[in-house]
Formats: sequence, structure tokens, C-alpha cells
Amino acid sequence: MHNWKLAAKEFIFWAQQGWDQGISVSLSPIGSTLNFRSVRGAVDSISNRPYGSRIYDNNKAIIEPNNYIVNRDGRNFSIETLNDTAIYLETLTLLIGNT
Repeated sequence: MHNWKLAAKEFIFWAQQGWDQGISVSLSPIGSTLNFRSVRGAVDSISNRPYGSRIYDNNKAIIEPNNYIVNRDGRNFSIETLNDTAIYLETLTLLIGNT
């Protein structure tokens, strides 16, 4: 998924399927490039350590640093994968009861 509208449509479709409790869906509308501008502060470093920040692909495999480019310019941050691999984030989790 490469945009928020498509992610929302996928979520609505998933939510209407009547899944049992404990079933989850993974949505990542980012695509292969992420651009972010911080109002305050800055984006932390990406360390790929067990308790650090990591970048994942759609199989939850860590994307190694030699497969992406990070650009920082003041409060602007961007990351782009070199092989058009979709970026998935695990830092944002939304739990919704489906009962």
C-alpha cells in the first residue's frame, strides 16, 4: 500500500469480515519512501539493534542500512529504499476491539 486512502479501504474491508478476536491486520501506507518534517526535535538514529529503531519490509525482515538512504536537513527527514521495497513501521500500533 502506498497511500492512506488505500490503507483505509483495506482496513474497512478487513473490519467488515467478522473475524474472531485476536486476528490482526497489517497496514503500511508508506511505500518505499518516507518524508517527515518535525515541528520540534529530530528523528532519532536508525540502529537496527534489538531495542533500537529498525526499518522493516512487508515480511517483517529488517531492511539493512545498505538497502536504504537516509537524508537529514534540519528538521526534515527522509528515508528511501534502494530496491523499491515497501517500508513497514512497527512504532505505530492501533488496537481496536472488534467485538
